[in-house]
Amino acid sequence: ELEFALADVDSHGTFKVGDLPANDAILLVVVEKRPKSPMVAFQSYAIPTPQGHKEAQIAVIDAVPKEDDPESVKLLLEDHVDPKEAQTVAKRIEHLSYNRVYSVEEGSYDASIMKNSTKAINLVGQQNYVLLRTGSNGFETSLVVFPSEVAPKPGMVQYIKDSAKSFFAKVFRH
Repeated sequence: ELEFALADVDSHGTFKVGDLPANDAILLVVVEKRPKSPMVAFQSYAIPTPQGHKEAQIAVIDAVPKEDDPESVKLLLEDHVDPKEAQTVAKRIEHLSYNRVYSVEEGSYDASIMKNSTKAINLVGQQNYVLLRTGSNGFETSLVVFPSEVAPKPGMVQYIKDSAKSFFAKVFRH
């Protein structure tokens, strides 16, 4: 059981784990603010622990409330191609559904939720990433990538704390 509360904002809730996965996995819990309520909602994902796989694991999550954006959109993930190579290289393009976990070859990609809003990401094999579509209550829809870069080994705990603080500040703005 995980109790969640924000001191400066009247938001709280409880997340309970039911059945555990049969294999080793990382539990990702996404906290969402409910409209017109101090209670929060949760989405959870079990990301398999990479054992002998070279691929990166990405959780593609939609945290935009359906009433704010009822359209069924997908994340566009395509090979990042240097403009100099654009004429000679064919790039792979995938339309990924939200609220799923994918295994993706390591490499450089462009991720977008809108044609004019693209983020370059570098996926490292045997690492886990979260691509989170956010936006609500008048805030523009955007794509948050975590981690935005590979965390350095020294000071990793502080890095995670700072990243989480920044992430929650974006999600729970008024």
